[in-house]
Amino acid sequence: MSLGLNRTAQLPLLVVTALTSWLTFLSWRGFTDQPSDYLMPLAVGLPLVGLAGALARVARFPLPLVMGTQLLTIFAIVNVGWGSQLLPTPSSIRTVVTRLDEALTAMADFAAPVPSNEAQIAVALVLFALLLHLLVDLFALTLGRVPLAGLPLLAAYTVPVSVLDGAVPATVFLLGGAGFLLMLAIQEGLRVTRWGRALGTAVDSTPASLYPARRHPVALGAAALLAAVALPLAIPTADVDLLSGTGGDDNQVTITNPITDLRRDLVRSAEVPLLEVRGTSAPSYYRIAALTRYTGATWTPGDRDLPSENAAIGDLPTPTGLDTTLESSTSRVELTATQAFESLWLPTPLRAKSVDANEDWRYDDTVLDIHSADNKVNTGSLSYSLEKLDVEITADELETARPAPPSLVERYAGVPGDLPRLVTELATAVTEGESTVYRKAVALQQWFRDPDNFTYSLHPDEQSFGNGNDALEHFLSPDGRVGYCEQFASAMAIMARSLGIPARVSVGFLTADLRATNRWEFTSHDLHAWPELYFEGAGWVAFEPTPASRANSVPEYTQVEVAPPVNTPSADPTQSETAEPTGPTQAPSAAPRDPAPTDTAAPTQDEGGFAWWLIWPVLLVVAILGSLAPRTLRRRRRERRWARAPQGSEAEFAWAELRDTVVDVGRSWPEGTSPRVTGAHLRSWLGAPGNTSVRPGTGPQVAPEAAEALSEIVAIVERSRYAARPESVEVAGLRALTEQVAESLAAGVTPRDRRRATWLPRSLWRRPTALAPTSDQMPSHEESGTQSDHLLT
Repeated sequence: MSLGLNRTAQLPLLVVTALTSWLTFLSWRGFTDQPSDYLMPLAVGLPLVGLAGALARVARFPLPLVMGTQLLTIFAIVNVGWGSQLLPTPSSIRTVVTRLDEALTAMADFAAPVPSNEAQIAVALVLFALLLHLLVDLFALTLGRVPLAGLPLLAAYTVPVSVLDGAVPATVFLLGGAGFLLMLAIQEGLRVTRWGRALGTAVDSTPASLYPARRHPVALGAAALLAAVALPLAIPTADVDLLSGTGGDDNQVTITNPITDLRRDLVRSAEVPLLEVRGTSAPSYYRIAALTRYTGATWTPGDRDLPSENAAIGDLPTPTGLDTTLESSTSRVELTATQAFESLWLPTPLRAKSVDANEDWRYDDTVLDIHSADNKVNTGSLSYSLEKLDVEITADELETARPAPPSLVERYAGVPGDLPRLVTELATAVTEGESTVYRKAVALQQWFRDPDNFTYSLHPDEQSFGNGNDALEHFLSPDGRVGYCEQFASAMAIMARSLGIPARVSVGFLTADLRATNRWEFTSHDLHAWPELYFEGAGWVAFEPTPASRANSVPEYTQVEVAPPVNTPSADPTQSETAEPTGPTQAPSAAPRDPAPTDTAAPTQDEGGFAWWLIWPVLLVVAILGSLAPRTLRRRRRERRWARAPQGSEAEFAWAELRDTVVDVGRSWPEGTSPRVTGAHLRSWLGAPGNTSVRPGTGPQVAPEAAEALSEIVAIVERSRYAARPESVEVAGLRALTEQVAESLAAGVTPRDRRRATWLPRSLWRRPTALAPTSDQMPSHEESGTQSDHLLT
């Protein structure tokens, strides 16, 4: 039975349902460092979604319209909170879509909790939470099935338990579980109240006691909740932490997303040993992961293909773009990660000929960095070996390198459409006068390393944190120019891309400390980021834009002199606008720009193009038409049935109409019985038309006129089937009798079943009944025997 607001006793269930959902979403606090950004909107949005559904149920809307009303409410809440205007105008909707896309990107790129100064993810959390609450409200109130409402609540709680590193506090589980128990108690109370007073009590006494209906579910559920919290504490399992949501210490280094974990590990006070390297030469520029995609909000590793045949056991493919005729040598390296180093990426030099780890580690054919095939497997205490490929790369070879292939330029030289104009203007000015891609790259490196231009610091101002467009623009502006390796690597890679040069960012280790003969050690203070640019014949080549106070030397092949820039543009308000970057002189053509939404933070007027505001009325029209379609189709079938009934088959069409009516109201049509036996069943289901009671009485004594009409229909069907010469039947009279019986059958079920028979008739999803042949259509004796013989064979 659907629960609406027609009874004030049902209001508590609506309130408790919203409160229970809100308490459950407390478990999402670990996704962001500012939980209030999503919890406060939910405190308003959850009751509004429930109220919208309640009003729709009071208005007797069918189920699709109830859910449609709640969906429109959710969209309105999100638009008010994150759109540019209160009403859903085109620019406001674009703003919401842009912010939602940025939030989803940040959730994929940043390790939880996502820092609020890097990205705002509240819009995504609020949208997902409201959609889950819609399911809770659907089960608990619209369908009146509170136990099923526990499924979306459990899903909401399971997500952070599965994703977050730390445990979700047990208090959140207890509060959400207590709210769910209260929902069960309220539902049981309402159900028992409808039974009326207990037998043997006074007429004016209180309805049946609610205490047994509420006491037992609450008692059993509370015991189950306490057991769920207490039993894990008694199990001797390592690192069980139910009562707190924190984990890790200053002596632990975890790398899940390399670029977002880099600064956290660099600024830690303790210098933590991470990787021991045993070989014949000092290791440097050992890469953990390559970041190939720039979204405008951050750098990400992009997609990785890790098939089982790419297990990190044995030879690796030749690095992309590397000319195998170049002079090279190999050396064997043994590596051991410390227990404190937990990375999903396996550190390797830029070029490796082979790796011997195990099948839990896989390499990507294109990028050739190595990732865990199982997120439960990391580098902690892992020992592995590899064969390092040392290639002699010279400045002359890079100076004369052929242009990169167009497919590679398209993939690795694209920049977002909203890239600040300052980035492109600076890249053009710094490389002005340089004629080759190589010399442009060296000019960018030297400009960043010039102490008169930039300062290295692990503690820049807040506006420079991160590597998105805003942080990049501030870092390059005269008021910025202070940062650490992440900013330098990101800025040089983006400026190179704006010139049409394929570029990416690598995160790994810079240089190691010698601990013993042929044994070096990387620590947390050696973590580093650097750009890699592509040159045909040499492949991906590392550059070092970070100042000498951090990286005291640059690769030997970049130690050439280039002319310093005459002047560079300064930042002013007009330069914060976005513009297409200009292509380099005598260099690869500028790469196609990645499609990205433009800034719509504060639009004032709707732009031309498609009228997005039409989506709202279109959605409403679709919802209305969707709810009216079954009823319309059922009516059309009925009218078509009577209009096309052939002479002599009118009775069978009336019988088929009664059969569909029985199915629509939720009764079971007795298949394989004679019309007289079927009619006897139908007589017991007849009700008095106009009766609105919840449990209507049924039977021929309740609806004698309908029972008499049914008897006439049964007689007509019997004569049409079995009489040698059936009498002609007046269609109008037969239809009147059929509609009288159909109305009585509908009056014999609950109001809810009647509404369902009207709006969602079940007969539409069943194959129409095959009509029985009339007497003049019956086969002759000879034909009958032939058919029987055929069936037997």
